[in-house]
Amino acid sequence: MFSTKDINSAEGGSKYIRPGISEVTIVDVEGNSENPDKPYINMTFKLKGEDDEFKNSYRLYMNERAQKYSLEQIAHLATKCVTKEELDATTGKDVESYADALAKLLRNKSLRMKFSGQEYLKSDGTSIGVRTRIPLKYFAESISEGSEYPVVENTRLRYDKNNVYDFQPLPASETGEDLPTNPGNTEVSEDLPF
Repeated sequence: MFSTKDINSAEGGSKYIRPGISEVTIVDVEGNSENPDKPYINMTFKLKGEDDEFKNSYRLYMNERAQKYSLEQIAHLATKCVTKEELDATTGKDVESYADALAKLLRNKSLRMKFSGQEYLKSDGTSIGVRTRIPLKYFAESISEGSEYPVVENTRLRYDKNNVYDFQPLPASETGEDLPTNPGNTEVSEDLPF
């Protein structure tokens, strides 16, 4: 006998952040300048309501070429959690001290974000994975009072897997003919039952 009686359709989803639109909580912000050519701020997020063990980290590089864009990303997402005045008062003399100040300001704050995706060939050379990334612009909305922007009840963010700004598939030349080209890493079979 077949039945969906004991099946919860919400079960089985990833507890990690995947490409798309998610409500997230900022877990931590850390600075790293061990490599003086590539200092970065590492922002760690988790899905809102999930345990801290299920988290994703994203690097925002602070070298001369990337710093302007990284600071724009930080300002865009931070003002969905706190006021611009609070953010502008947050300073540091170097990447580590700035990240520490950001962590004090943003830790445990929640917001809604759009995450983009990018396929890559895994190290085994036979399967495709998907990296989750923070887009450059227009990727965050406020979901709690106290931020620079009003709370957005119904999201205006849009994610379209067919748009290269939202999802970058692996070029066909890198996938080869015998690899599956889907992010779920399922095998392609010619033995279809229908």
